[in-house]
Amino acid sequence: MAKYLEKEISPLVQRQLELLSEKGASSWLTSLPLKEYGFLLNKQEFQDAISLRYNLTLSSLNRPRLCVCGEPSTINHCLTCKLGGYISLRHDSLKGTIAKLLEQV
Repeated sequence: MAKYLEKEISPLVQRQLELLSEKGASSWLTSLPLKEYGFLLNKQEFQDAISLRYNLTLSSLNRPRLCVCGEPSTINHCLTCKLGGYISLRHDSLKGTIAKLLEQV
């Protein structure tokens, strides 16, 4: 049955299923909401995270329709465009979290 389904779904959905099946892929859903480590999501952030996880359309309320580079502001584009700023935000957020953890060591 699984082999049949692999032939019927697109490569994008296949890759998404692989990523969702990896060990630890759901751990953020059960982590404690610790504000000091940035693990606290507000309602909009949680909805966006679920939308990203399941490849749903993001709410357009807080998001421009076009990226600064002129391309449509799709999920994939927002996560890969070097002009839009999201890559830098993710990098800086991770850098800050690691720095806070290292201060405790």
